[in-house]
Amino acid sequence: MIAIPRTIEPEVCTYLDDQRGCLIIEAALPGVRSLDILLKVNSRCLIINAVTGTVTYEKYLAFVQPVIPDRTNARFEHELLRVVIPLRE
Repeated sequence: MIAIPRTIEPEVCTYLDDQRGCLIIEAALPGVRSLDILLKVNSRCLIINAVTGTVTYEKYLAFVQPVIPDRTNARFEHELLRVVIPLRE
């Protein structure tokens, strides 16, 4: 059987942490290795791209509040990508 490549959006949860003053984005990336994740962050958006076998996960998220992209922190554990982006005051 031939595997057909496909591109899908990962399941994503976004929320504000008012106490820490940051935006938190969590994305489920089943089957992905941390080396196969590409993140692009700027003052307007976050782009997630991850590849595993025949599946490519792609997600574009536009920010509705000003952020500080240079202070972005990302962690990938147990197939869950967690990105923390500080909000600009």
